[in-house]
Amino acid sequence: MTLIVNDTAELLDPQLSYYTNGELQTFKQCRRKWWLSSYRQLGSKRQKVSGALAMGTKAHVALAEYYGHGKDPLEVLLELAERDQARLEEQDPKGYDVVQRKELEKDTALVRIIIEGYLEWLEETAADVGITIIAPEQPIIANPRIPGLEHVRLLGKEDVQAQRERDGARLFIDHKTCQTFESVKKIAHINEQFLHYHLLELLKLVESGLDAEQRTDGALINMLRKVKRTATAKPPFYDRIEVKHNLKTLSSYWRRVSETIRQIESLRDRLDAGEDPTMVAYPSPTSECVWKCEFFSICNMFDDGSRVEDYVKEQMVEINPLKRYEPESIGVVN
Repeated sequence: MTLIVNDTAELLDPQLSYYTNGELQTFKQCRRKWWLSSYRQLGSKRQKVSGALAMGTKAHVALAEYYGHGKDPLEVLLELAERDQARLEEQDPKGYDVVQRKELEKDTALVRIIIEGYLEWLEETAADVGITIIAPEQPIIANPRIPGLEHVRLLGKEDVQAQRERDGARLFIDHKTCQTFESVKKIAHINEQFLHYHLLELLKLVESGLDAEQRTDGALINMLRKVKRTATAKPPFYDRIEVKHNLKTLSSYWRRVSETIRQIESLRDRLDAGEDPTMVAYPSPTSECVWKCEFFSICNMFDDGSRVEDYVKEQMVEINPLKRYEPESIGVVN
């Protein structure tokens, strides 16, 4: 693997409205979660440092730093573990949260095993031979050119970009921790995270004058199973697939992104006008809410007459959901 990286990051214009894949997905899954996270820009004071989402993020960050900047991913994991331990000590100085402390210790050990094994797999298979990294993980901004919404931009934190020597393909590299490869493979071709990145790349290509040398052919997805690789565990533990989209697929995705953004803009106007959020920004509860939504503990309080706003003042803080896309946050372990 060769590194030829070019770090660039655009400043976000306060006069424009930026839409990320994360916000679009949240809106489609649950309007109440969107209302709290994007419209009211709230986040929990107590950050969860363990669990499936946190562990997947750590693995992604470690490998993004490895591919994008040549850093030792195990050293990056050590930094992340120290950061999470400090956060937990700050949030729980007396050690009452025994469950999360044990989970953090367990997750830290497991993610290290996963990354160590991945590095061994690369060495054994030479999977990265002939791949040149041409850009690190960085924000990308594109104008979707939605009629009547000239102030709207699409925003993403694009994964590491690479070029493959044998066929010249330009691919962005992403990493997925999973229990089984099939759970990733079955939906990879319709995964809107990959579609979003690819659409952003196409829009930027159009803006630059359709320079074929800057095209993106698709995604290269590394899959890392969340197993300890013990003597009883059954390999393989790592695999890699390519995901490509044709112009018709990207055009279809652009149309539904455009409609989703129109719905969000309309809902913002209604909320700004004072409409009742319990009516227009309603919840869509599922079994995943328990582990996936940081607002699960207060969601029903908006409907049962509880003094929910007092709880919000006590347990929530205002956040900037786009902070991670600002230039000063790029490459920072935070």
